[in-house]
Amino acid sequence: QLASGGDFNCGILTDSSLFCWGANYKGQIEYPEGSFKFVSSGHRHSCAIDMSDQLDCWGNGDGVLAPSGELFQHIDAANGYTCGVTLDGRALCWGVNQFGQTDVPERSDFVKIDCGAGHTCAVTDNGEVLCWGRDFLGQASPPSGNFQTVTCGWGHSCGVLVGGQGVCWGSNSDGKDKVP
Repeated sequence: QLASGGDFNCGILTDSSLFCWGANYKGQIEYPEGSFKFVSSGHRHSCAIDMSDQLDCWGNGDGVLAPSGELFQHIDAANGYTCGVTLDGRALCWGVNQFGQTDVPERSDFVKIDCGAGHTCAVTDNGEVLCWGRDFLGQASPPSGNFQTVTCGWGHSCGVLVGGQGVCWGSNSDGKDKVP
C-alpha cells in the first residue's frame, strides 16, 4: 500500500514494515519501526495503523497528535488535520479546524473516511455518505445513494456507489465531475 504526501511518499512493504522517501525538512520520512497494515500521508505528516489497530503518526504537522488509547480501522491524513474511524465505528478528527472539517457527527456506524481541503466525508456501514466542513462549492453536500467508498478533493468529492457507478459533486471546473 502506498501513500503520497506533500513532497514525500510512504509505503508498507511485503513484510509489513514502513518505508518513506522524499523531502524530510519536517520529519516526514522519519517513520516508526514495527508492522503496519495501513498508512496515509498528509501535507507534512503521516499516520499508520499497526497490526494491533493502534495509530502511530510522525512528521511535523497539525494533524500529528493523535488521540491516545483509541484503536482504528481506517485513517486519512490531510493538510493540517487527520481523521480516523475507530474499531467501534466512531469518526475522530484532530488538527486544524478552520472550516469545521474536524467537527465530526456523533455516530458509531462509520467504516471509511477521507479528508479534503477543508471538508471531510465518511461512509457509514449502510452506505450513506456524510460530509462536514467547507461547502462553498457543494463539495460537502453528497447525493443520496449507497456508497462503497468516497474521496475528497479541493472543491469537489467523488464516490463509488454499490454496483460500481462513480459519482462526483461540488465544483465541476475542468470537468472533475465527469465520471467515465
